[in-house]
Amino acid sequence: MTRTELFAIAEKHGFQRGKPLSEEARNRIEGEIRAWLESPVGQQYLAQAPRVHWEDSGQQGMRPMTVEDAVRALMQEIDMEVG
Repeated sequence: MTRTELFAIAEKHGFQRGKPLSEEARNRIEGEIRAWLESPVGQQYLAQAPRVHWEDSGQQGMRPMTVEDAVRALMQEIDMEVG
């Protein structure tokens, strides 16, 4: 998903730069991103995505990016534009 595609989804659900998102809009955006990531194209994206760092009980390592990791990262990108 490109940044342009991400913001097209967000704008479709009422996103405007500098203005807070309603919880309903945020949920719709997250749902559409999640659906895209679960599609064959989205699964290819995840397969090529960088691995993510994890840490638990003093142990750490790298693991493949999950749908939830990607949704969180993409929503952070939108949140940075809310201000």
